[in-house]
Amino acid sequence: MSLLTNPERIPRKSITFFFVVETSSFMQNTKLQTINTAMENYISLLQYYAASITDAEIKIALMVFSDKTQWITDNPVPVDQYVWSPLTKTDGNGIISFTHVFNELNHKLSKNAFMSSIPGALPPVIIFFSSSPCPMNTDLDESLTRLSGNNWDKNALKVAFAIGKTAEKKLLERWTVYPSLTLQVKNPQSLLEYVNVTGRLCMQIAVNSGISGTETTEVNGIKRRTMLKKVLEEILLQCDAPEIVSPVTIIDDKKLSNATPIPNDISSTAIEYKNSISKEFVSLNPSHIDERIGGKEFFITRKYDGELAVLSWNGNSLVSVNSSGKPFKDFLCIKEAASLLKRSGVKTLVFAAELYCDESKGRKRVSDCINAISQDPDSLRLAPFNLLSINEKSCKNKGYEEIYKQLSGFFGKSEYCRPVKHIKAGSKTEIKNIFSQWVEKEGSEGLIIRSELPVVYKLKPRVTVDAAVVGFSESSDVKGQVRTLLYALRNDEGKYQIIGRTGNGLSSEQKTELYSRLMQMKVSSNYLEIDSNRLAFHMIRPELIIELSIGDIITEIVSGNIRNPLLEYDNNSIKQTGYCAGYSFISAVIERLREDKSNNINHISIGQISVRTPIYTETKTSTVQQSCTCKKIPESQLMRRDVWTNGISVQKLLVWKTNKEQFGFPGFCASWTSFKPGTQDQFKVDMRISSSETQIRQLSEQFIQKNISSTWIKE
Repeated sequence: MSLLTNPERIPRKSITFFFVVETSSFMQNTKLQTINTAMENYISLLQYYAASITDAEIKIALMVFSDKTQWITDNPVPVDQYVWSPLTKTDGNGIISFTHVFNELNHKLSKNAFMSSIPGALPPVIIFFSSSPCPMNTDLDESLTRLSGNNWDKNALKVAFAIGKTAEKKLLERWTVYPSLTLQVKNPQSLLEYVNVTGRLCMQIAVNSGISGTETTEVNGIKRRTMLKKVLEEILLQCDAPEIVSPVTIIDDKKLSNATPIPNDISSTAIEYKNSISKEFVSLNPSHIDERIGGKEFFITRKYDGELAVLSWNGNSLVSVNSSGKPFKDFLCIKEAASLLKRSGVKTLVFAAELYCDESKGRKRVSDCINAISQDPDSLRLAPFNLLSINEKSCKNKGYEEIYKQLSGFFGKSEYCRPVKHIKAGSKTEIKNIFSQWVEKEGSEGLIIRSELPVVYKLKPRVTVDAAVVGFSESSDVKGQVRTLLYALRNDEGKYQIIGRTGNGLSSEQKTELYSRLMQMKVSSNYLEIDSNRLAFHMIRPELIIELSIGDIITEIVSGNIRNPLLEYDNNSIKQTGYCAGYSFISAVIERLREDKSNNINHISIGQISVRTPIYTETKTSTVQQSCTCKKIPESQLMRRDVWTNGISVQKLLVWKTNKEQFGFPGFCASWTSFKPGTQDQFKVDMRISSSETQIRQLSEQFIQKNISSTWIKE
C-alpha cells in the first residue's frame, strides 16, 4: 500500500500545559467567572497555535482544588480535542489543602503518570490560580520541598496568579522561584490581560527553546525560566509604566464646543488601540535576535518616527484622531486617503497609520512631524500599517500578510498615503541584515517583526545614558542588599529630574557593596517614592553616576504626558520643588559605575534623552513643543494626624488638603498606615481621596472603626 494514500502520523514529543485552579469560596463572585473567560480564550489560542507547529504536540491537564483536589482530566488531553467547561465554586469545610495540591502535582509530574509519552515529553508549563490565604506549616513545607526536587517541576515554566488581597502570594512566589512570575491580580481586567500575555509567552518559549546538545536539562530549564521572567517583567513594565501618579485631566466644556466634532467611538477606539499595542509589543534590541525572536518566517515592517493616527471611513468622509482621541486637521495626505477609499467602494473602514514627515531629503524625526503639522502640513505623509475593521467586521483574527495585502489594495499607488515599507525574511540572519540596512545605515527608528507566532516584536537600538543615583530601596529577601536604584538627570536649571528606577544588571555582590556605600550617603528629604514592593526609597547625595542601557523611552501614556518630579539638592538635603513633562524608560539595565564622572550638569544632562526624544503636549489647534519648566506647586495642609499603638504595633492616620486642585489632583487625601512586626504583611498602606472635606472626614472615621479596638492606645 502506498505511503501517499495511507500516511502514518509522525510521532511528536508532547508539551503538557497544567492548569491548577482554586474553586473554593474565596473564588466567588466574578473571580471564577473571569478565569473561565480567560481560559476559554487561551485554549482557543493554544488550539490555533498547535495547528501551526509540527515538532511538538500540545496537551492539557486540569486540576481544581478547595478542601480537596480533583483532576478534571484523567490523563493529558490533546489540545485539539479539548473543550473548556466552565468551572463552578465547590462547597467544602473552608480549609484549603495546598499540601494536597503540591503532592498531586509531584505525583503526576512523572513518566509513570502524566509525563509518559512514547516519543518523549518536553518540560511542561504549569499555570496556577489561587485566591485563598494559607499559613505555612510543616506538612506544607515538606510537600513544597518534595515538589521542588522533582526534575519536571525544576524545568517547568511556572506562573501563578495571586487573585485579590487574600491570596497567599509568598507561598506562590516560593513555588514559582522567581517572585516576578507570581502576578498579583487586583481586578478582572488585569486577570484577562495577564493570562493573555503570560500564556502567549509560555507558548512561545516552551516550543522554541529546545535543549541543545551541550546543555543539561536543568541548565536549559533555568534559561527558559529566566527568559520568561525577563520578557514578562519588560512587558508588564510597559503595561504599567510609569508608576508615577498622573493627575486627572480636567476638560473645559467651552473649549470642547469649539473643537472639531468627531464621533465618540473613534476617539475611544484610538485610545484603546494605543493601549493594546503598547501591551502587545515585546521590545527588543539587536542582541536579542537569536535567543528571543521565535518563528520560521518573518514579516518585517519599518517603524516610522511620527505620530500614531487612527482613521475611520464611513463611506463619505474620513475622520482621523491621534492616540489621545483628539482630531487631526484634513491634511493633504488624509484627503488623498479619503479619495482612494471613495474609489475603492468600501463602505466602512477603520485603520491605524503613522503620520510622519516626507523623507525624500533624509531621515525625519517626530519633532519634524510636529513642526510640519502647524507650519508645513503638505509635507506630511500617511503610512497605514494595520486594519481594525472592514465593513463593520473586525480584522483582529486576520493574519498580518492578509492585512498588508488589503492595505496595499486600498493605498498602494498613492504618493501621500501608502502602506508602511515591508519585506519578508526567512531567517534571523536576514533580520540582522535588514536592521543593519534600514536602521543603522538609513536611520529608521526601528523594525516591527511578526511571524506565525502570536507575538509582535519591536526591534530598536539601545540607548545609553549616564544618570545620577538619587535613592535606593532595600531588599526584602536578603538583608544588607539594595533592591532598586532611583535615577535622575539634570535639566537646564540644574534641577534633578527623576526618570525611573531599576536594579537590573547588579550581581548579588554588587548589591551588597552598594548597600554599604549608599547607606553612608543618606540625606533628609521631603520627597517620598516607593518601589514595586511598596518599600520607600532612601534618598542620597546625588554623587554616584551609573551608565544605563535603555531599550526604549516613552514620553506619554493614554492620559497624557508623563510627569517627572523635580528635585533640588542643597545643604545635605533633597527637596522636591515641582513636576514637569518628562520621560520614563523601559527595559533598562545597569551597565557600569562611572567613577570617572560627577554630577556636573555636562555629565548627566537631560539632553542625553531630549535630543533624541523631545517632549510635546497638545493645544486645541496643534501640537507644540513645550519645555520642562515647572510650575511651583503649593504645599499641602495637614488636617489630622493620629497614632495608635498596642506596645508592639503602630497604626497611623493622616488627613490633608492638597491645595493642588488646579493641577488636576484631588482636593483631599487620607492615608492609613499599619506596621505590625512579625506578621505576614507587616507593613500596609491604604489611601482614600475626595473633592469633599466632609466626605474625607467620613472616610477617615471608617478607617478608625475598621482598625482600632479597645486594645489600641492613642498617643
